Amino acid sequence: SEYDKVGVELFFANTKFILEAFGYDIFKSIEESTQKSELYYLKSSSFDATARLLDNGQMIVLAGSLASITETNSFGGWAKNARLQFLQDGSLISEDKSYRFTKDITFRKPSAAAATVAARSINGWTAWKSSDGKTLDQNIRQNGGV
Repeated sequence: SEYDKVGVELFFANTKFILEAFGYDIFKSIEESTQKSELYYLKSSSFDATARLLDNGQMIVLAGSLASITETNSFGGWAKNARLQFLQDGSLISEDKSYRFTKDITFRKPSAAAATVAARSINGWTAWKSSDGKTLDQNIRQNGGV
């Protein structure tokens, strides 16, 4: 009912206000979080990905990015399982010699995004680079960011 809807919206607004007062921006939309976000790139002969770092430290790999098909022998665990899940749900599709992201995918950390793209263990803070060649570490961590 309209009465219930107003009550729920008021409850949500109060909850959001309290959480944000304690520094939890969990209801912030991805669009808001990426408005000022710089693009970062991860490239090699077998992959070519573009991503944005969110305010909360998560990373979005953008649709159209290419991921390596060939996995290293040491590649496994959660990242391998994530890739299998993305293949099953159509978020990654096989295209020539690589996988293509069919939609934007959010990862908890830059290294998780990098590992999924490169199909190997990789430090995302030093692997992802801006258009001027600076790493995430140089642009964010060394400047007091995430």
